[in-house]
Amino acid sequence: MLGDIIINVPKEEGFSLSINDAATIIIALVNLLLAYYIFVYQKNKDKRADLSTAVLNEKNINLQWFKDIIIQPHFPILIHNFDDLVNLPNPFVAPSDAQYDDQVAQYLKSVKTKLYAVRKNFLALFEVADHKLFKEAIGAIDELIEKLTKLLIDVRPDLTQLGLYEDQIIKEFVNTKNHLIKLIYSFKG
Repeated sequence: MLGDIIINVPKEEGFSLSINDAATIIIALVNLLLAYYIFVYQKNKDKRADLSTAVLNEKNINLQWFKDIIIQPHFPILIHNFDDLVNLPNPFVAPSDAQYDDQVAQYLKSVKTKLYAVRKNFLALFEVADHKLFKEAIGAIDELIEKLTKLLIDVRPDLTQLGLYEDQIIKEFVNTKNHLIKLIYSFKG
């Protein structure tokens, strides 16, 4: 019955339209609009994906350059200097001894020299690649120096006791070296 209803338009125009025809036209228009929307949406999605891929590719290229130019040739500097620090013999006498202050000064000087070499010959190169990574790495070195200085000058532990030198000094060297390695390997560019 609904299909039999006809909309009559005056004969001079020569146009008549049934409800079925009108529904078909409306469905066709909705399909056309939906197809256009999907086309535009997919086109924009593809543009975003292409841009995202381009950014990711550039990041990967920069990360590879960072690895090839900075890390691989200079990483042995980090390992060598921290190994030297870990292998430093315990030079300390009891804190009550008159030579303790001189030993602390000499020890801190040799530690700072090794850490300065790491900073100058390895970590300084990070600033070119990423300022945040550079600041974090330098901060780790500065924190190590500060901890050792406070420990040896303010706390004045008796490092002649068995295992205390390893627990309080060597452990700090190992932790800082591991922290720097973690920073390097977690760097994403």
